[in-house]
Amino acid sequence: VAICSTLSEICANAAEHGTSSFGAYAAVQAYHHIVSGSRRRGEEVLIAIADGGVGVRETLSRNPKYAEETATDNDALRHALEMGVSGTGQIGRGGGLALVAGIASRSGGSLSLRSGTGRVTVYESRKNARNVPRFPGTFVRVSLPRTPEEKAAK
Repeated sequence: VAICSTLSEICANAAEHGTSSFGAYAAVQAYHHIVSGSRRRGEEVLIAIADGGVGVRETLSRNPKYAEETATDNDALRHALEMGVSGTGQIGRGGGLALVAGIASRSGGSLSLRSGTGRVTVYESRKNARNVPRFPGTFVRVSLPRTPEEKAAK
């Protein structure tokens, strides 16, 4: 369920906000016994989607409420990960990335959100921001540990 919910949400975001001439690219890959740095983790599924749209900061700045609060790309990314934050200003919008970050954190996974010169990674309910080389559009990467049910279905 976590994998389907995550994939659905980030694909919907790319389709709605990531308007570009090439659209968006998505990839899903299952890995077994990942060695990451000096630690060894179990099986996981990585979900990634990238688009060449206007980016998170520009999208949020369309809402006057967030225009002044998004001075940097990292500010915009941190806001985008909060429940109810949306460039549209419509009630009931802007919860998807917060939900995906919550799913990833609760399952022992992570979410990395990159747009413009910012990147925010959510891991174990912590948000770490850093400046990175400019990325046009938005890139979302989610890592989810595979559940016993998903392993049995392979």
